[in-house]
Amino acid sequence: MEPGDRVWNVPAAHVGLACCERAVVLVPRTEDPRVFLTTQPPAIALEARPERLGALSEHAAAADLAAGMLAVRPSPDEELRASAAELVALRARVVLAPRHAPDVARLALSGVMVELRDLWAWTLAVAGPLADALELYLSHPELEVPIEPFHGLARGMGRREGLSLRAIAREVVRRDWRLTEGGMVTISERHEQEGAFLGRLEDGDAAWRSSDVWRAAEGRERTHFLERTPCAVCEHWLACGGYGARDGTVADPTWCAAWMPLFARLRSAFALAVGVSSEAASADYPG
Repeated sequence: MEPGDRVWNVPAAHVGLACCERAVVLVPRTEDPRVFLTTQPPAIALEARPERLGALSEHAAAADLAAGMLAVRPSPDEELRASAAELVALRARVVLAPRHAPDVARLALSGVMVELRDLWAWTLAVAGPLADALELYLSHPELEVPIEPFHGLARGMGRREGLSLRAIAREVVRRDWRLTEGGMVTISERHEQEGAFLGRLEDGDAAWRSSDVWRAAEGRERTHFLERTPCAVCEHWLACGGYGARDGTVADPTWCAAWMPLFARLRSAFALAVGVSSEAASADYPG
């Protein structure tokens, strides 16, 4: 991916794929998305419902994907009807809602990559499933696969750069774009759910970037610092990025109460791991 390239999440049928629900394609910065998306560009990621697994196992579009780039997503209101063996065979990651909290440990310990999607729903869920998933990720000796968003956050800490929930949730302005089934353009799934659209596909880039939704999204981070909001001075800004702020800028007590301990626990575990690694290196290479 080159600087300025755009990541478009589109209905799979829009790029000629009938094997799944959605596809992710890379649109070079020099290309007009309205034209480029009609050329049936290759998908770099797919999203499908569990009942599609049989067809996907024989489809070249899925076989060519990197591990974890096939997302299998059951309905938030339905049980997961896919075996761990099927998911592992396809090198898929499974996207789970709070209803599937009891499946997180079973799937992850069976070698299935797990992503917790719709973080607000997970935040509001009872019995602390987010904390349970984080402890599984940090502490279980048999875990060999990532659990998102925690793996992405830890990766950002390891690179000493901010990889916030907004980036992990694919809500980065200018990089992430989403085309709805009805032909509307927005930034992310969450924006679509909120009815926050940039315009129609045929409107083009200039019109999208002049929309109120674009200007609000683009100015959100700057607003935090200009107005010195609680998010801007929070020790967890690099990890959170104000993801749970109401209206984009007002810190939400429910969100902060749930996520601040998680960020602190993850940062503490990372610091411990770095310390142990440094001590081991010193012992191996004295002087």
